[in-house]
Amino acid sequence: MSIGYEKKCFTPDKLLQNHSTIELSPGLSLREVTVKADKLKASDGQIGHERLSIAQLKKLPMLLGEFDVLKAIQLLPGVKAGAEGQSGFYVRGGSPDQNLILLDGVPVYNVEHLFGFFSIFNDNSIKDVDFIKGGFPSRYGGRLSSVVDIRLKEGNNKKLHGVANVGLLSSSFMLEGPIRKDKTSFLITGRRTYLDFLFKQLLNRNRPGSYGYYFYDGTAKINHKINNKNQIFLSFYGGRDQLYTSSKLSTDDVLNESKFGLGWTNRTASLRWNKIWGTKFFSNINLTYTNYFLNDDRFDQSTNLGTKVKESYTFNYKAFIEDKGVKWDNDYILNSKVNFKFGANFVSHSFSPGLFKFRDDLQNNAYGRDTVISNKQSKPIEGFSYVESNIKFSNFITANVGVHASFFDLGNSISSSFQPRLALNAKINQSSSLKLGVTKMRQYIQILINDGLGYPIDLWVPATDKVKPQDSWLYSIGFAKDINESYSLTTEAYYKTIKNNITYKEGKGIYGLEDWQDKVTQGQGESFGLELLIKKNTGKLTGWLGYTLSKSSIQFDNVNNGRWYPLKYDRRHDLSLVSNYQLSKNKSISATWVYGTGTAYTLPASSYLLSYGPEDNPTIFDLSESSERNNYRLRPYHRLDIGYNVKYVKANHTRTLSFGAYNAYSRSNPIYAQTKLAQLNNKKVLIESSLFPIIPYISYKIEF
Repeated sequence: MSIGYEKKCFTPDKLLQNHSTIELSPGLSLREVTVKADKLKASDGQIGHERLSIAQLKKLPMLLGEFDVLKAIQLLPGVKAGAEGQSGFYVRGGSPDQNLILLDGVPVYNVEHLFGFFSIFNDNSIKDVDFIKGGFPSRYGGRLSSVVDIRLKEGNNKKLHGVANVGLLSSSFMLEGPIRKDKTSFLITGRRTYLDFLFKQLLNRNRPGSYGYYFYDGTAKINHKINNKNQIFLSFYGGRDQLYTSSKLSTDDVLNESKFGLGWTNRTASLRWNKIWGTKFFSNINLTYTNYFLNDDRFDQSTNLGTKVKESYTFNYKAFIEDKGVKWDNDYILNSKVNFKFGANFVSHSFSPGLFKFRDDLQNNAYGRDTVISNKQSKPIEGFSYVESNIKFSNFITANVGVHASFFDLGNSISSSFQPRLALNAKINQSSSLKLGVTKMRQYIQILINDGLGYPIDLWVPATDKVKPQDSWLYSIGFAKDINESYSLTTEAYYKTIKNNITYKEGKGIYGLEDWQDKVTQGQGESFGLELLIKKNTGKLTGWLGYTLSKSSIQFDNVNNGRWYPLKYDRRHDLSLVSNYQLSKNKSISATWVYGTGTAYTLPASSYLLSYGPEDNPTIFDLSESSERNNYRLRPYHRLDIGYNVKYVKANHTRTLSFGAYNAYSRSNPIYAQTKLAQLNNKKVLIESSLFPIIPYISYKIEF
């Protein structure tokens, strides 16, 4: 029986044998009823898991009017943001490359636009997001710290639906609908910034040459239902960032010309076949493709206007990673208390950690030279198989238990790993539970980080016979309490060890004649902490309070004299307060306040700190001499964001106006520091530099 339709009787046993469609005829008329569903309780879930509501997250204040799912994740306990405004994040002492970010099951290697200030994910295309930081199920592997599993919408197969959004820096759209009603549907989105047009009007008008930057991205998905037991999903993502400058400058009898271009591209594709074998068994086979490409071009030329002699210098740097893979996933329901997931994944990688090309030319055949420096390309194979089971031992004890077995081609040998996984939930009563998680992880590919401000030359490199893969053990224990219908409390403590972290040796970096394997060293790290999350899920006021107390350290034998030192984004205290208040049915106001211990910074020996104050009367503080890495902390970080959303609902469309401010009280949060010679007493000083003052935003969205 279904509300609003005539009753129809059938035999359940027959329906259970085959997939059946039941058509009902309209006929019953009922008064208005309210249907309530049980919400997912905090005490029911496994440790370290968060299902994020896109609808709720969209109400949060935005940086420059751009909603970003990765910035929302940074507000959760155990997650620390990178530099000001950036999308990179650090989970429980791990680096950004230790986060597995999946888009429709495909790994994405670079998730940043505008040097990290925005992520590549268009919120209009996202269906749901799972964030996992502990108790990892066996079906996930290849990273040490977290999983962000993003699924795209499948397209509306009933009617056409669209969204258009205009913001300060970019505009976007989403269109979905049926190609063949109830059979085939599509989804398409697009986004582009107009920063290059703004640069052209504001910067290029009164300056020689041109300066610009832009990014764009787009997604597309087709969902086709072959029959009741077979369905195919085809999805694509493509995006590009491009920074460019060019200038001409005449001095005396010499004309100087220069050009610079930096661009990076992401592409992913997925073809998934969903097969229902019966009422208890179904499978997914997924063909995947992902590509990340980086290109850095520079050209300088000097021309003597009198003699017409030209001298030129050309530099080009290229790097890429490309994956082609196939994944097989299966679900089998044994009974109401036990179900299994099992499968396998194989990926063919192609790495080019860096190809340098130099050319020097002097006209009139004085000399000409080409120089090519290439790090060796590699094409390793990676694979894994897994089996996991969700088991309900009783009404009070449930567990997810499994194993993940992986291998990787190192070149002259094969590396393999056997990784046990356990997540246990023991209910104390109907509203409280104790949770436990034990996980071993292995990571075969990692980033060589360029320690700078968002410049995207961070190179993905594979494990080799010289460079070992990374390993970690994560132990976590937690307590969850559903206080009432509105409030829930979750607290978790964790301890994580990491082996074979990678970094450049002292004095080494991205540029140079050596192969990357000879520039790096490996070490070990550990992280431990305590996390607290208090949520209010219902009522006019909703949101959460998150707090993390943690410590993360690292050690390399030939770095920092072999001594342990804190990671750059180790923060002892990290606090986030997120709130949304529903003023009326169509109006809401939101606010976010964050606080974090200052970023670790390596202060040179015999330096001094210059505090903020009048330039003609700065205050100087003498600091102790030290040569330790990350021996100093920048000032604490804190920021308030506020936003207001109002909807105008019409019969055939809805308009939403959003405005607010990022960093509402204009806090000068330092993102880096540099030493300079102060005019006062001729001493060296450390000057902390900030990026964003208060930034107002406004955006306009229409849905139809």
